[in-house]
Amino acid sequence: MSLPIAPGAIAGLRVIDLSRVLGGPYCTQILADHGADVVKVEPPAGDETRDWGPPSTTTTRPISSAPTATSARSVSTSPPRAAARC
Repeated sequence: MSLPIAPGAIAGLRVIDLSRVLGGPYCTQILADHGADVVKVEPPAGDETRDWGPPSTTTTRPISSAPTATSARSVSTSPPRAAARC
């Protein structure tokens, strides 16, 4: 018999994550772990820490995706082109 999972303390709260690198995404991961609906907005190339190497030789996973990629949806944006602004 499995126990029902209770909703998080902030379930129903929507968080728009415009942060980058590690500090901001880590904070929004904690919010998501407590039930918030997190939407991460990134440039088309993604967060620059996705290109960082692994923290040790025992893993091949980039450091940024290890703790901060859970429970969030991702949206990519790009600025409008100069011709489109007219």
